[in-house]
Amino acid sequence: MKTKCKNFVIITVLLLLATACTQKPSFTKQGYIENYETWIVELQKNYKNLNDADWATIESDFERYSKTGYNRFCKDFTPEEKQKIQMLSGQFYAIKAKYEALQLKEKLNNLLDQAKGMVEEFKR
Repeated sequence: MKTKCKNFVIITVLLLLATACTQKPSFTKQGYIENYETWIVELQKNYKNLNDADWATIESDFERYSKTGYNRFCKDFTPEEKQKIQMLSGQFYAIKAKYEALQLKEKLNNLLDQAKGMVEEFKR
């Protein structure tokens, strides 16, 4: 139950950040970059506590940052800002890969436990 509540809070924070990115009328180029960076930092802190359903929402948020928000200001970005945004996108992919690796590790551990159970049963 605690995990579900924790996940709800995490998703809510991520959604609020994403909403700020796409709907704030006075939103600036610098605000976009700062919000994107904050979103990545929060995702980095919390990715281990998320599940596949959470990632569907997160991927939608990423789409808003990496495409919709980017396209809004792309003509105004300096080369350094473009590089920073590309690095943030790369960090997202790395975080997602780490999450998927954790999921794979969990599945492999489950299979190992099942195999151990089979071996124990054959020993009897």
